[in-house]
Amino acid sequence: MKKSFLSIVTLVLAVSGCAGTTPSTSTPAGSSPTVDEKHYQCIVDNKFQKGFTVNPANGQRQDDKWFPDERWMGDVDLTYGENEGSKPVWIVSQHGDIYSLNDKYNKFVGGKPTYENGYYTYQDESKIMSVNPEKGALYLELNTSAEYVRPRQPQEAWCHILLNQGFERAVRVSEVESIDFTIDLEMKKFVDNMEGKANPGLHATQFLMYIIVKSENAYDANDYFWFGIPFFDNRYPNGLPEHGQIDAGGAGA
Repeated sequence: MKKSFLSIVTLVLAVSGCAGTTPSTSTPAGSSPTVDEKHYQCIVDNKFQKGFTVNPANGQRQDDKWFPDERWMGDVDLTYGENEGSKPVWIVSQHGDIYSLNDKYNKFVGGKPTYENGYYTYQDESKIMSVNPEKGALYLELNTSAEYVRPRQPQEAWCHILLNQGFERAVRVSEVESIDFTIDLEMKKFVDNMEGKANPGLHATQFLMYIIVKSENAYDANDYFWFGIPFFDNRYPNGLPEHGQIDAGGAGA
């Protein structure tokens, strides 16, 4: 029996602003211009026009006879359109994945995205990533039936498509009046092929956003917490309840 959670999500990332702080005289490359002297744009390249730097997949095999033949273990930049060859701001990680976009789109294989109706599309055996840099729309699809040869067991990694960037300009919570974030989401499809045998502690589909909040005080410098906003979790049809917990996931936790 294969474990399968297939989640397909389309999202449009709109402007995120931080109000109440006077910005510096320079605007970070790729960011939107300041609205006035008390507002500035935190998220850089909020329409994904400069593409993505994709980290390689790092999933461990579940079966010695089953593994992709060619692995590309370095980062790969996926750029397109007028900004082809630019340096991306966004980073995509494939934590726990066996199949990797990097295997198909590294400089030696030379794979190119398909283009249709304004969308540049990259895909491998288990995932699809499609972006419209005019609309600022990003479509993500992950089929874990292609990734697992059996249901996930305790202590094993799980598949990700993780999108992130670090702010070029730090947002000091103590110095701003508000931090405004807008995102439009549409869940296109979710399929559970576990036939009612899923263990909720091991098998789930989630779509989440985390903001890292870090301390700069001398006595706890660089301690931080993850401020999480859950958009979808198949185990909680009425929404994930508010809670807090210690991250014991390993290095950096």
